[in-house]
Formats: sequence, C-alpha cells, structure tokens
Amino acid sequence: MKKILKVYQFLLYLITAILLLVVCISFLPRICGIKPYIVLSGSMEPVIQTGSIAYIDGKIDSYSIHTGDIKLSDQTVTHRVVDETLTSVITKGDANEEKDFSPVLRSAILGKYLFSIPYLGYLYSYVSTPYLFPVLVSL
Repeated sequence: MKKILKVYQFLLYLITAILLLVVCISFLPRICGIKPYIVLSGSMEPVIQTGSIAYIDGKIDSYSIHTGDIKLSDQTVTHRVVDETLTSVITKGDANEEKDFSPVLRSAILGKYLFSIPYLGYLYSYVSTPYLFPVLVSL
C-alpha cells in the first residue's frame, strides 16, 4: 500500500511540475509582451530547430526590424530579413536556398525573434491537447 501511495505521490509531483512548466513557458512571458510560438518546420535550422518554442517580442516597432534580424509575420512565418525597403522586407529561411517568394509588409510583422528553447514545443503541444490537459488537471 505504501508503494502505491509513493507512486501516486511521484506522479502527482510530476504532473504539477509539468503544469508549472506550461505556465512558465506560455503565460509568464506574455506579461512582458513576449509570445511563444511552436516552430513547425526546419526552415530556420540550425538557429531555430523544429519543435522548439520561439519567443517573439511583440512590442517592437516593425521599422526597428533590419537586415539580419529574424521576424515573425502575420502568417506565423519566422524567417530572417535579407533585404528591406521602407514599406516591406524580403525574408529567407536559413535552411532554404532561395529567398521567400513575396515581400512581407512591415504592417504584417508581428514581432522580432528573441530566443528559442529546443524540443519544448513538442512537450507543450502534447500537454496542451484537449484530451490530456483536463486529465492532468483532474489528478
């Protein structure tokens, strides 16, 4: 009986730690205007790996984005700026050979890339599924 209680207690601590991690990686940065996005493709590897959580500063002025910066656009594409004009930027994924087909208007830029945490997006996606999250909370 004591062994079952210890296993249950361990699982409870583990679930609590996972929930706290989800809160820390998702909700706390939003207070400062920083939004997390899960990276779904490898177009920015090796700088930003697939399955990472990329943190984007959404409070910046789009005119402060310059060549060499990594931006997030309204189509949730995180690519590096390789050329710029007054009203738009030309972007390219670091792993891509060609520049992106169409320019991104500065008004469509949602923010500037700050940093990423590799592989955490996989865990976050799994934990925040509509079927698993209620189960974790109910325990």
